[in-house]
Amino acid sequence: RPEWGSALAGFFADRLRRPPTALDELARLESQLGDLARSPAIQGVLAQAVETGGESAAIALRVMATSPLKEAPAVWLKALTGSLTADSKILRQQAVATARAVTLPKNVPAPLLAALAQIGRSSSESASTRLEALSLVSRSLGTVDADLFTFLTRSVRPDQPLRDRANAADTLARASLSRDQLLGLAATVRSLGALELPRVLGAFE
Repeated sequence: RPEWGSALAGFFADRLRRPPTALDELARLESQLGDLARSPAIQGVLAQAVETGGESAAIALRVMATSPLKEAPAVWLKALTGSLTADSKILRQQAVATARAVTLPKNVPAPLLAALAQIGRSSSESASTRLEALSLVSRSLGTVDADLFTFLTRSVRPDQPLRDRANAADTLARASLSRDQLLGLAATVRSLGALELPRVLGAFE
């Protein structure tokens, strides 16, 4: 029950500092934290774990991603922003997945948008992670440079993974493309599949 969050915050903070290694115990810990995620005290514990990094951060990010909250609290958004610039590539990937899974507020903090955009523009990240991040910031992405446009149009092709195609199509539809880029996109329309075509056409509206 969420009302027990304050009383149990210290206990779960200790558990996250020394997380279990057994898979069943780990699953139980994540389930317990998820059940208490409505508690502001537990929300703070999870945010602190994310800021700590390592396995504790990965656990906390997974709990955030599956939490039943109607909107991610500000303390989580701040922690997510920091984790998007973590040294660990795996942690950055989990942070993007969590940002996609939670319900973001209508006015997303500018630092979080900037961190997601940085992931989306980085060629050192995996294509899937980049596209997930770009789909979250497509309306505020700003100028789409030539390299990014090429990446997006390549990712929307029918031979790419389904989720990647959907994210690329959504980003192209919402981003501010130049006239030349729109002309280039128009030339690729005939090769698009039934999933991508309706989405990409939104770029011309």
